[in-house]
Amino acid sequence: MLLDGIRLNNKADKQSENRISRSLSSLFDLRRLGLLCDLLWSDPDNDLKGWSENDAGISLRFGVDIVNEFLNQHKMDLICRAHK
Repeated sequence: MLLDGIRLNNKADKQSENRISRSLSSLFDLRRLGLLCDLLWSDPDNDLKGWSENDAGISLRFGVDIVNEFLNQHKMDLICRAHK
């Protein structure tokens, strides 16, 4: 099962997905889901340093410096983005 590109493999994940989908009546309800909201709606911005609210007002925009900090901290070379 996929939830916007996140594969749900085990029973606990499927139960979480069912709770999430039942509790949403609008896309704006995603705001109260915290991390899930940020994973779905945060946007990179090449002209930004640090963090800022995104244009949708739902989550955040982040600059190249934030991406580089994350990559260094987690010893990664690449982040692949599925949209935009």
